[in-house]
Amino acid sequence: MKKTLSNSNLIIKEAGNKDLNKIAEIFRNGYIEEPYNEKWTEENSLKKIKDYYNGSKVLVIAENNNIIGFIIYYKMIWDNKIKLYINEIVVLKEFRNQGIGTRLLNEAEKAAEKENINNIELASHIKSKAFQLYKKLGYKESGLVIMEKIIK
Repeated sequence: MKKTLSNSNLIIKEAGNKDLNKIAEIFRNGYIEEPYNEKWTEENSLKKIKDYYNGSKVLVIAENNNIIGFIIYYKMIWDNKIKLYINEIVVLKEFRNQGIGTRLLNEAEKAAEKENINNIELASHIKSKAFQLYKKLGYKESGLVIMEKIIK
């Protein structure tokens, strides 16, 4: 069920260690859905989020101190340029389509501008709703393709 937000009660802040369980839960629930259909356990999703937390910037967006979404990004060097790479951005299902993802992406863009980084990259499933958001916000397909081989 969709919940209506009071934008005046929203805050974006750096995640703390105490936030990691909630972030892992949001991550896990986001990737259960179509088109991903991934089966993350509590343990594995928390480990992944902790790994990110130890090497990336993790921001949460909260309404009345309840975390409803997050973004994870880091700086990287590629082709002799410094870029900002967005690893994850997930918003609780009931709070989607209310500008939360846009606000999180705007925060990452501000961080990039502050550090004179003019290139932001991310990977997206072409069938995800987020893909349409990225396009709407000016992100373009780069021509790179993620390839996979499953070894049995």
